Amino acid sequence: MRNILLFQNIRKVMQAERIAKLNGIPMKIMPVPGQLSSECGMCIQLDYKDVHHMIERLNEKNINCHYEQI
Repeated sequence: MRNILLFQNIRKVMQAERIAKLNGIPMKIMPVPGQLSSECGMCIQLDYKDVHHMIERLNEKNINCHYEQI
């Protein structure tokens, strides 16, 4: 099972990548899987154990995302 964070645009993805790196959260930027819809076209994949921590860090920076588990 993959844990995916979807964003409104590529700028938000890049901001999320910086936040993940600063907080030591391993993640991977990838194209949005075909079964999901996103305006951006890119998303972040991360381990389930890191999802809550990452979402908290994003919320602190007012970066909205949508979590999907596929």
